[in-house]
Amino acid sequence: MRCDARYPYLAENSVDIAAFWVSLHHFTSEDLIKVIETTKKMLKPNGLLIIFEPNNEFLPRQIVLNTFIKRLVYFDEEEKALIGNHISSLFFRIWSKEALPDRS
Repeated sequence: MRCDARYPYLAENSVDIAAFWVSLHHFTSEDLIKVIETTKKMLKPNGLLIIFEPNNEFLPRQIVLNTFIKRLVYFDEEEKALIGNHISSLFFRIWSKEALPDRS
């Protein structure tokens, strides 16, 4: 199922798995916080969050950004990779408001 992750679409505690595949870097900083908060609410207590985001060193990203392919793939000049520490700190700040489940 696809939906706009900034706005609640499903009931709270109703999702087993939420996945973001090369998409979080398209959100503004404000919207990214909304996405994280909304996802947290929709996930069940032991729900799984899966994220795949390219970073600046990701080879396919370097090829695209540094060749003519860029204008075919990216439709705006604001295309940026997320910085790992930034996204990690946002998730930690939002999720640490309550204890994280033990996944061991």
